[in-house]
This record gives sequence, structure tokens and C-alpha cells, in this order.
Amino acid sequence: MLQYFLILFSGGIIHKRTRPPQVPAKLLNSSTDYINDIEKPACHESRANFSELQEALSLVYQQYRKFGYTQFNEHGLRISGYELLPSSTVFIDTAEDGVCGTVTLIEDSIAGLPADGEFADELNALRAKGRKVAEASMFACEDEAQAGSNAALIGALFNACTGNRIDDLILVVNPKHVAFWHKVLGFDVLANERVCGRICDAPGILLHLDIAEIVAGRKKLNSFASRLLLQSRFGEGSTVKRYNATAKDVLELLKHCSTAGVSIAPVKVLRALSVLYEAESRSVSRFIDKFLFEGQSGPGALI
Repeated sequence: MLQYFLILFSGGIIHKRTRPPQVPAKLLNSSTDYINDIEKPACHESRANFSELQEALSLVYQQYRKFGYTQFNEHGLRISGYELLPSSTVFIDTAEDGVCGTVTLIEDSIAGLPADGEFADELNALRAKGRKVAEASMFACEDEAQAGSNAALIGALFNACTGNRIDDLILVVNPKHVAFWHKVLGFDVLANERVCGRICDAPGILLHLDIAEIVAGRKKLNSFASRLLLQSRFGEGSTVKRYNATAKDVLELLKHCSTAGVSIAPVKVLRALSVLYEAESRSVSRFIDKFLFEGQSGPGALI
């Protein structure tokens, strides 16, 4: 059934929000203990390099352009800023001729989540319960590699969620893709269709998967989903790599974008990057502070 899966997109943007995301000042690990008792998957994963990250961002841009989810930009990269946060992981599926698929897991932080743009009330309700929330975003695959790459990336996502003690995984999808995520993988609809400005006003529906209930054995999955989610492993032959940003890479990418005259990210994400990387590199904070002071970015400034 994976051949019917086309592309996942995220729906966050700063606009017309009834209330801001109520992210706790200090995000704690889930208070539940079941995660500590699960068997951790064998892990031989590789680390992606900065060049592979750029290839992944280029692939997202190409796929988003195809479906009308992003506007043209000269450097051909789709950057939200969230993928550069220390709490985010970019999964990159590789083939002999380069990157063939990617998805980003964004853990809740002082920057909030992309879906806060349209679904802040629903996410705040989860946060109010002390839940640790993460969002899957910027999912894209080469057309000819979709089935295999999608399976590998979805498995990597779930693997990371259990390893990082995520309670709730959310994502925003086009209404025509809801059936796949619900029937095949067990996601539930958390909020109905809304206009998502960040993807050129395409419609989006907020989906939710209770990771905590699955790991505790209280949420039953069909055999396909169980095999894909619970038995996925980063084996020695895995083609999926993971990328976690460094201050050096963040600075290089931000400078590249600003030199090209392209808006970088929402102001709230830039400010979060400045705070979170301050201890590691004052250069990142100084560059972002100067960038914001000079007024080169605005509340809705997104690539």
C-alpha cells in the first residue's frame, strides 16, 4: 500500500493564530516509565553530512514545487528553520546516485512546532497534559524510490520517537492522504481541514499518533503497521542516515540564504536558534541578531 503514499507536508506558519503555543519553559522527559523497559533497537545508523542535508532540502523543494506547496527561489532549497534546531533530526535516505528521500522529526522546544501556525489550540491541549510532543515534517521522496524509501523513513521516525521518549507524534497532511495514515498506520484525526498558509494555502488536516499507548501495548496496530513501526531497525545495511545540526552548519546555511537574498525562517525560529546555539557559538547568535536588527526577516518570512 505504500505506493499510494505521495508526500507529507507540514502546515506551520505564523499568521492569524488565536493564541500562541504554550510550550513549557523547561521541557521534561515524559513522566511515564514504560519507555525505560522497552528493548532498544540495534542501531548501526550513519550520520549524514552537510552536503547530504543540502541535497535533502533540495529534494523537498523540488517535490513541494511540483505539488504547488512552495514558491520559487533561486537557490532551490526548502528551509523552515526548524530542521536546524538542536532538538530536530533530519532523516535522509540515500541511494547510489544520492539522496532519494527525507523527513524531519521536530521535537517541541522554545520555538514551538510548525503546526502551531494553524493548530496551536490542539497542540496546547497536549502540552497542558505534560505530554512530550514531536512533529514529522518536510517528508519527500524521489518518485521512483517512493515505496522503499517511505517505509525506511517511517520506520526511522518511529524508532526515534521511542528512543527519545516522545508521547505524541503529530503531522499535517493533505486531505487526500488521510486514508493512508489512518487505515495503514493508525493515525487519528486531531483537527479537521484548515488552510495552511506556509504551503501556499493548501488544505491540511492534523493527524496524531499516540506513541506512548503503542509502546505500552494499549493501542493495537494492524500487522502491517506493527511490522513497519515496531520491528524497524537501523541495520548495518540501512540506507537511512540521520543529520543533527551543528552551529557551524547553521551559520553556513543562514549566511548562504541571506547572501542569496532569500528569507530564511520565521522570526520566532531565528530567535530560538540564537538562544539555543549561544553557548556553542556566539557567531550564530551575533549573525541572527544582526540579521533581525537590520529587518531582513519578518513574522511570515519563510522560504
